[in-house]
Amino acid sequence: MKFLEEFAPFAPLADLLKAGGARVTTLAKLPTTHQIAIIHYMSVAGAAWAVGHHAFEDWKWGEGESDKLRTQQLNDCRKFLPRFLKHFGRSRFGYASVPTKGLLDVMLKHHPYAREHAKMDYKFNGVYKCPTWPVILIDSFEIIEDGWNRFFNRMVLNIKMTPVVWYA
Repeated sequence: MKFLEEFAPFAPLADLLKAGGARVTTLAKLPTTHQIAIIHYMSVAGAAWAVGHHAFEDWKWGEGESDKLRTQQLNDCRKFLPRFLKHFGRSRFGYASVPTKGLLDVMLKHHPYAREHAKMDYKFNGVYKCPTWPVILIDSFEIIEDGWNRFFNRMVLNIKMTPVVWYA
């Protein structure tokens, strides 16, 4: 699978993705939960997809009271989904569903942050009653670019499989 070559330095991760049915498609064709996770990361958390131009004048991310900000951002991601798909829908992403324990095992071997987290008595973060968004992978030693809390909540809740996406 040529599209997994970026994970070559992490052969165990590439193997995990292949076993998880790894495939590549466009943002527009991903499941909605995957689209929202990517849009939130790319436009709010990472700010790589600038939305300040005229087509997004009514986008309100970053404004308002901090306790209401997350809800507002999530609502805006859903509200403006058609606009994001129009602008970025052809962007390519890989996706798969991998065993949560398998992903943890790969991370424990390659990432010190994961080792530190695994030592903690991790408590369920009630923000995500049941995390449905995928974690976003990156082809570096970090392995997870976004979604650490979602991932560890899946472990605490003993959810067997974790959806993942990556830039393809």
